[in-house]
Amino acid sequence: MAYNWASRLSKDRYLHGSEALQVIPVIREVVENGRAPSEVANRIASIYEPRIRRGNLDSPTGLWRVFCSAIDHFGGDEDTLARLVALLQCLSEIEVLDENGAPIHSTMNGDTFWRQLPGFALTFRDAITSTPYVDMMKDDAEFEEESRRFYNLNVFQAQWLVKVGQSGSQREWGSAVNYALWHIGDALEYGVANTPSGLRRTELWIPQAAQWILIAGDVIYQLCQDREKNTGEPATDKGQLDRAVDGFLFEGEEGFSMQRWIFWKERFVRISDLGVKPYVSQLASSAARRMSEIESS
Repeated sequence: MAYNWASRLSKDRYLHGSEALQVIPVIREVVENGRAPSEVANRIASIYEPRIRRGNLDSPTGLWRVFCSAIDHFGGDEDTLARLVALLQCLSEIEVLDENGAPIHSTMNGDTFWRQLPGFALTFRDAITSTPYVDMMKDDAEFEEESRRFYNLNVFQAQWLVKVGQSGSQREWGSAVNYALWHIGDALEYGVANTPSGLRRTELWIPQAAQWILIAGDVIYQLCQDREKNTGEPATDKGQLDRAVDGFLFEGEEGFSMQRWIFWKERFVRISDLGVKPYVSQLASSAARRMSEIESS
């Protein structure tokens, strides 16, 4: 499977002529052979070091395309996903030195080049937000492919939220916090249209929302207690174009809050009884139970 992935990706026209083609077999070793993330991070840094030392401080977009593709295709394996998370963390800790032994800084953020993973957040955003509305998917095969990609990318971000919350890039911390708010909210704060596409949208969105809670629930609960990103302004409906939803249900403020936490838990309970597929119902129930456990801990 990893061989086929690497072979297909090497034909990506966006990667031709870039260092990213050299990265593909290196990341394949993480996926296929369980190579130590620290070793792989150093190998990736060595591939990009010559261009960085020549003064090319542009975002290594090709690298991030390869990395996001690896999450998409292999993130369903828990051990592989953990190694990919660790790989990104190790890469953020590497310094590239100039001829005088001083750290080279990124022009994007002013920090040492790899510290804030320059450009990763933008490339990841493009990957995770390109999921089409369910009524625009042409068949079950496309739905299954999009579901896998959306699920794996969100599970990665939930793991990343926990990881960078302990120590890591503050830029990536902010991105992970945003994804938690957006993707739990979009899953739970809309009514479910009484149509096949309404149920299908629920089957796409609820599994990833549940994983945010199961993986990073403690962090998210603290964000709610701290009212992170809470502007005091009323929350707004951002799903007007999605025909698989039936109205915006949350009547609270933008950002994290305990009101939102309680609403999310109630919605998990409600959706678990909605007649969705059993695995979706089980995940929703598990998330609601986990939220209760966190509250009482």
